[in-house]
Amino acid sequence: MINVLIIQGVLDEEPISTTTKSNKLLVNFTLRVPNGGDMDFETHEQKDAFFKMVAWGEVAKSLTEYPLGSHLLIQAKLTQSVWVKNGEELKSNKILVTSSSVVNTDMELFDNTKVADDDEYDPFATSN
Repeated sequence: MINVLIIQGVLDEEPISTTTKSNKLLVNFTLRVPNGGDMDFETHEQKDAFFKMVAWGEVAKSLTEYPLGSHLLIQAKLTQSVWVKNGEELKSNKILVTSSSVVNTDMELFDNTKVADDDEYDPFATSN
């Protein structure tokens, strides 16, 4: 199965970084995708969309170094965690970043791409 997402957006909020009990860097952040949301039926303009993302290791570290307002090109995959709480099965979907690059508004890549190794993230780790 193919599970690849390519998303271009803007880093509008500071990423939130934590270190797991197994000493792995975990970063959660929201990427704003201009004109990626629903249509506003009154103004006939497309709204921005906001996607919650997670990154591990070197990719996570690079995301904490990008300045706010950076235009990012993200490669990611969809992941799902499943757990049972009070006898009820719960699920959480996440966008897991596998590489990130800063781009300018003309979509030219700068030489700063960070790519995650497959063993760099731990989907079952918990933050401190």
